[in-house]
Amino acid sequence: MAFFKNRAGQKIPVFAVDSTGSPKTGDAANISAQISLDCAATAATDDAAPSELDATDAPGVYYFNMLTAETNADLIILFAKSSTSGVVLRPVFIYTEGAEVLFGSVNDVAPAVGDFDLSTEFAATADLYNGMVMVFISGALVGQNRKISDYSVGRNAVFSGAAGEVDAPWPAAPANADKIMLIGRIG
Repeated sequence: MAFFKNRAGQKIPVFAVDSTGSPKTGDAANISAQISLDCAATAATDDAAPSELDATDAPGVYYFNMLTAETNADLIILFAKSSTSGVVLRPVFIYTEGAEVLFGSVNDVAPAVGDFDLSTEFAATADLYNGMVMVFISGALVGQNRKISDYSVGRNAVFSGAAGEVDAPWPAAPANADKIMLIGRIG
């Protein structure tokens, strides 16, 4: 199962059984979970209770929806428990994958050669894309690439290296709406 570091919209499944070992259905409201990122202290998951997949066709299977921040680790451990007596859930251990290819565009009416804002396909999380390589796939800079030196909450990508370095500013400012892709490990 591929599980990606720093990506929203992912789910972690758990399996619940009763004291006889039979799948436990209808228990979602009684199940909660703690999460540990890279073996740090546990904290409650943002998803207070899981969703039940299908009581008939997948009895005992529930899943938690994860926020981006809850996937920001190389190792994720989810500890689910039920307040229902006799219901057992085992911890889930997940090693994340981080190499990503993300697509979006420039979203800046006055982009500069050394920094510009990106479209809302990209997260508004500081430093999230630092070190990733940006490649233009449309516009005057098509095919050119640079490493992102710094990325801010305002979706602003900065290229601050000296001339000739991999994170140097672009030879010309891109145009608003030029298409780009980011390649590398997030976070």
